[in-house]
This record gives sequence, structure tokens and C-alpha cells, in this order.
Amino acid sequence: MANICLNCGAEVQESSKRCESCNHAIMQQQPPIAAKKKSKTPFILAMLGILVIVFIVVGIYTKGLGFIENKELVSGGELNVLNLGDTVQITIAENRTTQYRWFLAFYDDDILELVSDKYVQNANFFGADGVGGRHAITFLAIAPGETTVEVALKDYEDGDAADSRTYVVTVK
Repeated sequence: MANICLNCGAEVQESSKRCESCNHAIMQQQPPIAAKKKSKTPFILAMLGILVIVFIVVGIYTKGLGFIENKELVSGGELNVLNLGDTVQITIAENRTTQYRWFLAFYDDDILELVSDKYVQNANFFGADGVGGRHAITFLAIAPGETTVEVALKDYEDGDAADSRTYVVTVK
């Protein structure tokens, strides 16, 4: 590396301690400082984090009731044929800000085992009041046979039924 005169900026020989032009002291030239590369890791981690959050929100919003892939029961007199060991689910829209709730009214516990009975609110990104959700009732087919599953939409204060649905189930 060449040395530089502190006074006039002239280049001088490495072995010299004084500038030949102006006789001032010299200093050793420093190598240029390399610009630090910005790491892309924080950006990539942030993007992955956002992606995971989006997948979770979409999963909750669309299925909302767990990560088990269930068969969905169909009401209206259609026959729902299940195999022994199948997990099935009834998913019904419900809004907990009203006084009406879906209740499990009847099922044969010798044929179907109740796995869960829960309500999941829809995503509420803006904090709005009155956001609805889904009521999910999940069963496991434990024995062969035929049964019905009945659910009722009731006023939780006085118990009056406003709606009901019946699901016909056959387990093979």
C-alpha cells in the first residue's frame, strides 16, 4: 500500500516517514471499507411468518374447526353412508351475537361417538360487532347401524326452537 501525505495528499514511498514535497508527516493508506451486505434473512423470515399467519387465518376461516379432514353430513333426508371409523362433521352457520344457538338434539351413542361440539367465530380483521361463525359437531362412527342426528336452532333464553335439521346416517 502506498502512503499519503497528511498535508498535501501526495503519494510517498512506503519506507519514507516524511513527504518529499512538503516535508510533513505521512500516514499509511487504509484499505477502503467494504460496504456491509444486507442480510436477506430477516426479510425472508418475515415473509415466511406472514405466509404462515395467512395459512392459519385462511384455514380457520374456511374450515375453522381443526385440521382433521372430516366428511360432512348432508341433511334433508339424504342418506349419509359411513364406514366404521370414519370421522364426520356437521357444520352450520351460527351467530353468537343473536340469542339463537344450535344444539345437538338427538343421536344414537351406540353408533356414533360425539368427538366435539364447538363454535368457531369467523375471522374478525376489523373488530366489527356481530361477526358470525360456524357451529361444528363432530362424530366418530363406532358401530354399524342406522341412526338419525338431529340438531335444533333454539332461543337459548326461552328454549323455543326456530329451526331444525335431521341427518340420516348409516354406518357399514
